[in-house]
Amino acid sequence: MNLNNHPIWNDCQKILAQIEATTLVQKHLEKCHYQVRGYSDGEHFYQEITFKTPLYPELVSSTLGYTREDEENNKWIKLTFSLQAEPRASVKESVIDRKEVAQLTLIFDENLEFIDENWFIDVDSNFVVAKREKDGERSLSIA
Repeated sequence: MNLNNHPIWNDCQKILAQIEATTLVQKHLEKCHYQVRGYSDGEHFYQEITFKTPLYPELVSSTLGYTREDEENNKWIKLTFSLQAEPRASVKESVIDRKEVAQLTLIFDENLEFIDENWFIDVDSNFVVAKREKDGERSLSIA
């Protein structure tokens, strides 16, 4: 079976076009005050990460899916964004100079209710303030 020209792709594009992805990610970032609390990059644990400059999200991937659990289909939407920082505050909307400081994946249910998030942050970026955990101290919390 070849799905290359199947109408399902057109349907998916229409659905994803109706979602205001940039608005969803901006609201999420504002709600967490542009901070991430309790982040691990695999080597170190960070108590808090704050972004120094405004972030410009760019949608890089979107997925519609469902998971079958206990005779029930759970539908979800996954949106992955590149979060970019502006190196020079004096230059507005200069896409050329933007640097990616993080990737954020947001997962929503079929009613666009938030389910989960996944961060990949460049903790060494000049646009990020990353506070590492103190020896023996570790806690996770929602910003």
